[in-house]
Amino acid sequence: MYSVAVDPEGRVVSGSRDRTIKVWDIEMGRYLDIFGNESDISCMALSQDHRHLVCGDSQGHVWIFEGVR
Repeated sequence: MYSVAVDPEGRVVSGSRDRTIKVWDIEMGRYLDIFGNESDISCMALSQDHRHLVCGDSQGHVWIFEGVR
């Protein structure tokens, strides 16, 4: 795992060298949603309004997801 973002409500999103972005349910210990990418996810941040997730990959691309829950 390369990056993790946590919002004030406890939502956790991880990015990894396996080229995935996962949205986690920490209480249940499993991921709720998974997104694939063509390269490693090296960084990420959740917006303050909880509506957007911004990710950067190892090839220099920036990805913006809307409505990640």
